[in-house]
Amino acid sequence: RPDYRVGVPKKKRYTKVLSTNAPEIGGAGDTTPVVCQAVKGE
Repeated sequence: RPDYRVGVPKKKRYTKVLSTNAPEIGGAGDTTPVVCQAVKGE
């Protein structure tokens, strides 16, 4: 889900290390970026 948010401790860049959507573990394939930038939430 592209609109799914999770809380993180600091506003910085985070690298994805595991995706349940990865083809090598039976997923359909990733569409989200490997590196994500944290943004201030509500």
